[in-house]
Amino acid sequence: MDTRNGLTTLKQTLQQAQRNAIKMGKECRVQLSHSSNPPKIILDTDPRYIGCLPYREVTLENVVFHHNFSSPNIRFSYKGNSTNLGTMVVESVNVTGIRYCLVMSNMIGMMRSGNYVAVPPTVSATHCQKDV
Repeated sequence: MDTRNGLTTLKQTLQQAQRNAIKMGKECRVQLSHSSNPPKIILDTDPRYIGCLPYREVTLENVVFHHNFSSPNIRFSYKGNSTNLGTMVVESVNVTGIRYCLVMSNMIGMMRSGNYVAVPPTVSATHCQKDV
């Protein structure tokens, strides 16, 4: 299913940037480009982020993407920590009502995923239910 693939791609891309920040001992930063069609996760263009991801951008196909981060930039320190706290929702463009979520905690950069039980544009961690 496209929506589950979108969630998996989102989570794996963020975790890869986090792992590479630790491995390389430097900050990594990606940008959530939810307004593009299709939505994308883009590696920051600053040369100091080279190596954070093996590719410049990752496209989330056949989904609509929402988030409640104060900034679209997600940063991981050399320890894998993050200053970002927020929830991301991946919603199917083909099937009404299929939504998954990814909640990221600040400081330690932990992530959890689940089914999203509210209707965007409402985006909140409290509506992210049960791990998928």
